[in-house]
Amino acid sequence: MTNLLTALLDPYNRRARFQPVVLSLLPVLVSAVLLIPEFKAVWTDAAWLLICGGGPAFLTQLGRSRGKALEPILYRLWGGKPSVAMLRHRDTRLSASTKARYRDFLERTVPELRLASPEDEKLFPERADDGYEGATSWLLS
Repeated sequence: MTNLLTALLDPYNRRARFQPVVLSLLPVLVSAVLLIPEFKAVWTDAAWLLICGGGPAFLTQLGRSRGKALEPILYRLWGGKPSVAMLRHRDTRLSASTKARYRDFLERTVPELRLASPEDEKLFPERADDGYEGATSWLLS
């Protein structure tokens, strides 16, 4: 019982294990309610269960899938991932002092990371972005 409760309370387990089960049972439950007269009496309870359990899971999955599909288009429009772009010297979303502090922290903390200077970034933008991507990947992990 403790493992089941832990699995239901853990966000990863809910998304990866529980929501797919609820979504896969949804057609069976709807069919049963529509085809078996005895289930009509419990339609209110079943509808509540579907709305509270399956509905949010379905909408979450739908939103996540749509966002992942739009990601490459948005990155092209934005000039790359925002986390990578904000580390560029030419990007102005962060103040110079904040950006310098972030870059200094990353260079001190991430093994073998040397971020591009403003001159190197102009000459080799892809190489500079590769370093920024590596730094943000390290932060995520």
